[in-house]
Amino acid sequence: MLEIDNQDALMVSKKEFEQLKDRLEDFCELFECVFDKDWCFTEHKMGEIKGTFLNPKCIDNDEYNNWGNRGSLLNKYRKLKAIVRYF
Repeated sequence: MLEIDNQDALMVSKKEFEQLKDRLEDFCELFECVFDKDWCFTEHKMGEIKGTFLNPKCIDNDEYNNWGNRGSLLNKYRKLKAIVRYF
C-alpha cells in the first residue's frame, strides 16, 4: 500500500520497494555500461542516431540492432519510468 505520512515521506510496501530497487539497480548497471564502460562505442554510435538517444528513430525499429546495450538500457529506462509514474 502506498501512503504519505505526516512528514511527507513516501511509504511503500516491501514488495513495491523491492521492485523499485531492482529496477533502479538494473537501470544504473546498464547506464554505466553505455555511458562509461562502452563509452568509445557509444560515442561512435551517437553520430549515427537520427533522433535522440531516448527516441532514436531507428530505420528498422530495432533499438538493439548493432548496439545491444542501448536497447537494453532503453528497455530498463521505460520499465523504471513506468513504476515511477505509479508513485
